[in-house]
Amino acid sequence: MHFYLQCRFQKKEEVTLRGNLGFPWFGDDLAAKKNKTGAPEVSLPGKNEREINVLKHELVPAHRILADGERENLLEKFNIVAKQLPKILSADPVVKAADAKVGDVLEITRKSLSAGVAVYYRLVVA
Repeated sequence: MHFYLQCRFQKKEEVTLRGNLGFPWFGDDLAAKKNKTGAPEVSLPGKNEREINVLKHELVPAHRILADGERENLLEKFNIVAKQLPKILSADPVVKAADAKVGDVLEITRKSLSAGVAVYYRLVVA
């Protein structure tokens, strides 16, 4: 994936970006070079390079996919159907990292100042 970034100021001068561009989580993998038009080309790491696992970040609560039996027990406990659960998009980075599919129910366990631990459920939708 390539992003083309062209910076222009009031004098209409082109600016070349070099070195670390302020994305410390990419380290030195983020490099800038000029493309054919003369604009800087910024390359981000791909699948074969270093990637970020959002589930390991300290601010992301624990996510897990409920088994079919657990899902049925949850729906029966609250006397609801799956489509009545709050939704989370399949394009969400956490859903992708957890390998959840459309129709899965995620259990999200968060730390809470008032309750100690709070458990939330989300239905994965397209």
